[in-house]
Amino acid sequence: MAFWFGAVPMFVVPYLFWISQASEKEADVVKIHLASKIYSPDARSRWEIRDQSGQYKVVEAVTSSGQHVRALTPTQIKKALQVESPALAKFYWYCTLSFILPFFGYALVWFFLRRLGQHNMEDKRVRGAEEIVTPEKLNAMEKSKEKGT
Repeated sequence: MAFWFGAVPMFVVPYLFWISQASEKEADVVKIHLASKIYSPDARSRWEIRDQSGQYKVVEAVTSSGQHVRALTPTQIKKALQVESPALAKFYWYCTLSFILPFFGYALVWFFLRRLGQHNMEDKRVRGAEEIVTPEKLNAMEKSKEKGT
């Protein structure tokens, strides 16, 4: 219970918070960065990113000879997007939070459930119920009950 109601939500919440705060451009930068880690280092691809107005633009590099190159390798696209490193740093900060917060969420729910269990046990004792009754004590209770009748 502590896992499903404490750890799992605290793992997901930082990502949801990042998604709600990140701009389209920041999301594209992170998506390209993560995809560049998976792609083959020799494969050239056309990488698209959204600008401030939400329109897709192709990332292109200018070579030393002045030519515009649109098909970039993963290492080249990482170098081209170094300007956008604050977006990546912010995403990795939220990733770090998503690995730390589940421990606190688990502990919080576990302490709450433990406390709730202790209160339930106290309620039984307040009413006079006993969990384990020996046969001698049960006989004594029955005899006192018969005398009182």
